[in-house]
Amino acid sequence: MTHRRLLTIVPMGLLLVLALGLIPVALSSFSGATSVRSNSFGAGSVGLGDDDAGAAMFSVSSLQPGSSGSQCIAVSYTGSLPAQVRLFVRSGDLTGSGPARYLTISVSEGSGGGFGSCTGFTASATDYNGTLNDFAAAATDWGSGVGSFSPAGPGQTRVYRIAYTLTGGAAAAGLAAQVQFTWAAQG
Repeated sequence: MTHRRLLTIVPMGLLLVLALGLIPVALSSFSGATSVRSNSFGAGSVGLGDDDAGAAMFSVSSLQPGSSGSQCIAVSYTGSLPAQVRLFVRSGDLTGSGPARYLTISVSEGSGGGFGSCTGFTASATDYNGTLNDFAAAATDWGSGVGSFSPAGPGQTRVYRIAYTLTGGAAAAGLAAQVQFTWAAQG
């Protein structure tokens, strides 16, 4: 029996191509980049102003049982964020509270009128009816304060009317009180 062997000749270039196919080779790479410049971040604001020019809403004396009155004030929103505005009396901002239990107050909000005059005032909501003493005890901060003014942005105004009546007869004689009302906004 004769065995024949075949000799296969493979060209050298083909061997080199086969060998390079088994070894990963990076002959070149591509890249690219981009950037965004001048990024900035700014927080919004919450702010209030009013039309009282620093004056007291009330400065009344010689009240008698049944005496009543009212005063209006326009509260304007100056912030950029949506907010809730509330009215309250901070702890310690009611002094001489003797007559405060005999002063019935009503707090309404709406439009028309402003500091010095409630002419043209139209109520859209009544926020409180009761004694000044009870109001100062219950509404002591923004969380317990009263009001429905919810401005969405700057330039919105709500007018508040605070009306009072002195009750209590002779028990209120000679008593005096001072109170500071505070409006605050939170976004």
